[in-house]
Amino acid sequence: MAKDDMRLSLNFVDHPKVRKIIRRCGYEAFYGLIKLYSIAGRMYTDGLLKGFDLEDIEDLADWHGETGSFGSTLVDVGLIDETEEGFYLHDWEEHQPWIIGSEERSEKAKKAAEARWNKGEDSQNDAQNADSMQDACGEHASGNAVSMLNPCPSAPSPSPTPKNNIPPLDTKVSIPPKGKNHTKFFKPTVEEISAYCQERKNEVDPQKFWDFYESKGWKVGKNPMKDWKASVRTWEKSELPRGRASPGKTWRPEGYEFDSGGYDEL
Repeated sequence: MAKDDMRLSLNFVDHPKVRKIIRRCGYEAFYGLIKLYSIAGRMYTDGLLKGFDLEDIEDLADWHGETGSFGSTLVDVGLIDETEEGFYLHDWEEHQPWIIGSEERSEKAKKAAEARWNKGEDSQNDAQNADSMQDACGEHASGNAVSMLNPCPSAPSPSPTPKNNIPPLDTKVSIPPKGKNHTKFFKPTVEEISAYCQERKNEVDPQKFWDFYESKGWKVGKNPMKDWKASVRTWEKSELPRGRASPGKTWRPEGYEFDSGGYDEL
């Protein structure tokens, strides 16, 4: 039932009380009764016309006939009850329960709407707090190794990874080839080369070694260098005292590739 509805029995027009007011006051009285019910449903929902006299009731009903005739007939046939509090529409609570409880329903609906609104705000705040906590824990996790010993206090402990955990079929797993060393190469400094040469007690020139491989992008031939100390040891085998090459042999550093550079044309 809609908020502005008024309930009338299907037998209302044939009710003896209704037929009496029509017989006494005419069909205008029927319209006046409906008008009175309509105004009461909007403004006097409890059915009590407190502070009204019969003439006031006729004004509410838009009665244009003889003053007092319509109001007194309503009381006489029992459509209005005269009480200590004032005139009361007969059995209004029984015939119009929807209108009687409209204010209470409206208040309940208002409270329910406020509760849903507050719940929505709480859920949004919880989501924002969760995001903030995740960000805070992420910053904490990106710190040094010592900070890892003190994880975020509010974050739940991660579940242990099963030993036989099998990745999804579409997961790409990088497996290094067998028999190859995949240690990452770090370019040495001249000081590190010098220290290693002193340790080896060789005559390799650290600056010369560094300049040579720096110019080649630290490659041995066409392959990236994997162990610069091994290259130093190769150099020391080829490096003779005072930088001279052995008889009948032209010395070239490891990784050296001869480029005629146009000598064939000479």
